Amino acid sequence: MQYEIENSIPAPVQEFYELYQQNFSSVSFPDVSLEILDKLISDVHEKMKALEEARALLDTAQQNLENSQNELLQKSMRALAYAKIYAEDQEELFKQLSSLNLAKSSRSSRKSSSEPGEVKRTRSKKQEKTEAAEEAQVAEV
Repeated sequence: MQYEIENSIPAPVQEFYELYQQNFSSVSFPDVSLEILDKLISDVHEKMKALEEARALLDTAQQNLENSQNELLQKSMRALAYAKIYAEDQEELFKQLSSLNLAKSSRSSRKSSSEPGEVKRTRSKKQEKTEAAEEAQVAEV
């Protein structure tokens, strides 16, 4: 974090500031002085620090969201397995439940947040394993 704060001032501006500090520290131009430049540099560092803190909060919020989504998916898959067993003698309801693929819906929401240009696969062995695990849950219950 400290590295980004130190590099929040572009190198040419930092180089100029050091030259100004060495050669013009006692000189004051209209609306520009060493004191004003010092204040602006301090302001840039404060803004960079605030940005880094906001990014850290965003990362934490993103992780919390993903954890909650994953927990919801797991519980929904378990509930679906139970619901299929419960609805075995109700043909139409059983059909509707069987047509649901919760693992697929969770993957599609992740795809929408993927990076531009990222290659997306349409079907994976992981999905097949997830579907098999879902069916195994039904068989266990």
